[in-house]
This record gives sequence, structure tokens and C-alpha cells, in this order.
Amino acid sequence: MTFTYHAPVPAQQVRELPIRDVALLLLKHLASGNGRALQLNSIVRSTAARAYEGEPDVGRLLDNPADAWSWLESRALLARDRT
Repeated sequence: MTFTYHAPVPAQQVRELPIRDVALLLLKHLASGNGRALQLNSIVRSTAARAYEGEPDVGRLLDNPADAWSWLESRALLARDRT
């Protein structure tokens, strides 16, 4: 069985857009239901890492969505579940 990983935000947009815009695209992805587990590690670090695999600037492609996640949290658009 082969799995296809889809990045929460396409690589080209991560490269070109400011963090705020990447954050809003990430939020749209999360709200669409495509992100089943709303966790930073599963969305940004795991799925994105596989989706961006082979890109020459994979480090940046993982850092920017992580920063975007933090941007969303800082504006109370995402919150941690304390339960």
C-alpha cells in the first residue's frame, strides 16, 4: 500500500508568502477537515515533512508552517486542549 502525503500548505506558497498568509492557509486547511488530528506534530512536522521530502529547502518549508502555527496560537485562532 502506498500513502500520498499532501502538505497543509503548498511548498511554493510557503516560500513566497509572509508567515501571516501561510498561517491563514494553514487554518483553512485545518478547518476543511483534511487535518484529522489538529496537532502541531502531526500536521506540520510529520505530514509536511513527508510531503516536502526531496525539496532543496525542506528545513525552511518545515519552519515556516511551524511559525504559522505559533502565529495562529498567538492570536487565539488555535488553542491547546488542556484535557
